[in-house]
Amino acid sequence: MAALSKCCFVIVVALLLSPSPVFADSGEQVSFEFKSGFWINLHHFLFHLSIEDPAAEHVTLVKLEPSQAQDWSQAVSYYRKTFEGKDLLQREMTRIKNALGDAGNDSSISVTSLDAELVSVLEAAAPVYRVQWWTSHDQSNRLWLDQLVRLITINESLVKTRLSEVYQVEWPDARIRADVVYHANWAGAYTTLYPTRITISSKDDDQSAEERLELLFHEASHALVGKIQDAIGDRLHSVEKILPRKSLWHAVLFYTTGEIVRSVLPGYTPYAHTHGLWDRAWPDHLSALESEWKPYLDGDKEFDAAIDSLVDVLAVDP
Repeated sequence: MAALSKCCFVIVVALLLSPSPVFADSGEQVSFEFKSGFWINLHHFLFHLSIEDPAAEHVTLVKLEPSQAQDWSQAVSYYRKTFEGKDLLQREMTRIKNALGDAGNDSSISVTSLDAELVSVLEAAAPVYRVQWWTSHDQSNRLWLDQLVRLITINESLVKTRLSEVYQVEWPDARIRADVVYHANWAGAYTTLYPTRITISSKDDDQSAEERLELLFHEASHALVGKIQDAIGDRLHSVEKILPRKSLWHAVLFYTTGEIVRSVLPGYTPYAHTHGLWDRAWPDHLSALESEWKPYLDGDKEFDAAIDSLVDVLAVDP
C-alpha cells in the first residue's frame, strides 16, 4: 500500500509540474493519448461563455483590469457573432478544434491555417486567460486524469475486448486522442471522427471516477458503431417504418457501454440510469433494450436478430 501511495504521489507531481500538455503514459494505460492544451481550453472556454452560458460572462469580467476586460470582451463578442448557431460537431468547428488541439501549449498560433481574425482574437485573449484561469483549468484537467488513470489501466483490456466483440469491429491500434478541457460542451464530452478525437470536460466535480471511465469509453465507442447504425437503417428500410427518435444507435451505445462497465465494476450504476437519460431522452427505449438487446450482450441472441427485434419494437409507421 505504501508503494502504491508513493507511486500515485509521483504521478500527481509529474502531471502538475510537467510543462508538456501530454500525459499519455500515466499509469501505463495504452488506450488513450491525453492532452491538456492551452489553446483548445481557451477556445472551449470562450465558446461556453459566448454561446452556451452568456450570462456567465459578467462573472469573468469583474476580476479583470480595464485593459484585460477590453481584450476579453472583444473575444467573447467575436465568438458570439461568429459561432452563434454553430454546433461543435460541425466540420468547420471540428477543424478549428483540431488545429487548436494540435497547437498544444505553443506560444503562438500564427502558423496555423486558421482564419486570421480568429487567430488575432485568440492571441489577444490569451494573456488574460493565462493569468486569470489557465493554471486552475490545467490543474483541474490533470487532477481529472489522476483520479481516472488507475481505473483505465486495470479495466481497459476487458472493456475494449467486450466493446469490440459487441460492435464486431477491431479496437484501433493507435491510442485515441482525448483532449481534456475545463469546459467541453453542454453534455460534458463529445467526439469527432476521421480522425477520432475525444473532447472531455474535467469540470464536473460530482462525477465519480467510475462514471468518467464509462463516459470515456462511451465517447471512444462513437468510432465503433458504424455497423449498428447501418443495421438499424437497413431494418427500417426493409419494414418501411421510422423511429420516433432517430438516435436509437446512441441509446444502444449508452446502454452497451454502461452494461460492460457494470460487468467489470460490480455494484456500479450506469451513467444513463444515474442521470435520468432514459426518462429524458429515450422513453420506452430502456425496456426494449433490456428485452431485445441485452440477450445479444449475454450471448443468447445473434447480432442481426437483436437489431431487427429492437427496431421492430420501437419503430412506427411514417
